[in-house]
Amino acid sequence: MKMTPIGLDLWDCIESNNTNVLDPKRNQRALAAICSKAKSQCHMHLSNVENAKEVWIKLRKVYEDTGLSRIVILMQSLFKIDYNDYHDMHKYVSEALSLSQKLADIGNPVEDKLLTVILLAGLPVEYKPMVMAQKFGNL
Repeated sequence: MKMTPIGLDLWDCIESNNTNVLDPKRNQRALAAICSKAKSQCHMHLSNVENAKEVWIKLRKVYEDTGLSRIVILMQSLFKIDYNDYHDMHKYVSEALSLSQKLADIGNPVEDKLLTVILLAGLPVEYKPMVMAQKFGNL
């Protein structure tokens, strides 16, 4: 959902610390963009909220799980990622990056080297020459 206000060049409405200086029309556009992407069951959490930043904070508090169980679920998904589940390199790498970003977003970043190891480990045997080149290229 974050990409919607970013793509519309409205993210500053959410990041701004001073909501009084925001352009009201830009704020309304950001508010509408967020609310239009929110599922209908989310709308009950958005009553009496008047600006995009407040909506963002409220939705984040309601739906962002930063507890240990969320970290475990994301880590398990990342460590179990397997190319054969995607059959497309772009989708495979995108999913790993998405999981890594979700972990970083909740305060548990994955180091690039570890992410590289996880991606290489999830590749099928056809990619063994690439894995070996990576292994011996770092001697």
